[in-house]
Amino acid sequence: MSASATDSIAIGVADWKAHVQEVAGESFLLELNKGKTAQCGRHRHAGMAEIMLVQKGPLQHILNGRKQTEERGHLILIREQDVHELRGKKVAYINLAFPLRWFTALESLWEAPGFFESLLSSEVTPRVHVTGPQLVRLEKLLQRIFTARRGVAARHLFAHFLHEVLKDSFAAFLAKPNDAARQLPEWLRDTKAWIDAQPMHQVTIAAVYKRAGRCAEHISRSFRKYFGGTLSDYLNQRRLEGAAAHLSNSNYPITEVSLAAGFENLSYFCRLFRRHYKLSPRDYRRKHQQILLPPRRHLLPMTENLARADVRKF
Repeated sequence: MSASATDSIAIGVADWKAHVQEVAGESFLLELNKGKTAQCGRHRHAGMAEIMLVQKGPLQHILNGRKQTEERGHLILIREQDVHELRGKKVAYINLAFPLRWFTALESLWEAPGFFESLLSSEVTPRVHVTGPQLVRLEKLLQRIFTARRGVAARHLFAHFLHEVLKDSFAAFLAKPNDAARQLPEWLRDTKAWIDAQPMHQVTIAAVYKRAGRCAEHISRSFRKYFGGTLSDYLNQRRLEGAAAHLSNSNYPITEVSLAAGFENLSYFCRLFRRHYKLSPRDYRRKHQQILLPPRRHLLPMTENLARADVRKF
């Protein structure tokens, strides 16, 4: 995205009203966490995106299987394909989650085709560090959204916040070379993308070997180098993430969850799950359904769920 494309953007009140009206039926969720203990289990947001601004760290953020520490001013765009988990004591951060249709509404105002597609399809989760006046401005704008609570005023402020964040912050992210994506070998990037796109109960080590077209030793070394574990570790991690999502977002029996995740042996699944999450599958469901599911009397498809506790809906 060129600098001229962003610098030339001038949006009037009438433009905002017209485009905010397009998404008037779409809600967004704002969560303020100040001085709290963060304990949000691993989850993803189907059909949604989330912007997280850290006000006080250190916040332990496990994002797509990688641990990283977030500090004040870190701004992260969580896409629907991203899986993340938050942990920390006496931390402060703001989460703003919204349907992807907001991107479509904003894109029609910009002379920058492909900008949102680039953000949403980037190999690396968009993440920048904002400081000084820009950070203060974003914090004040988020506080105004929280104060407005609901209605047209809140939606206008929210659209303005999205515009500011995307124009001033994440455009800079796209302008930087993507070092991590560049270093990952093409065959490994293709293999990982193939694994991530398959139903996990259908993925076998033999199928991965065939897809990669490399010997077992080379594949194992590459997974250790780039992902911090063996191919089996990576497959089990993906299976456990899928199982955790099902436990959090459905009432399916644990046996069915195990099979859907690719574990034919229930005892082995329970043992791995407890080792990874420090909870049994049953206890994990009891804890995280309260956090990740709105109270409903019927079973929700996973595509309709949004994770969050202590949230105000606008």
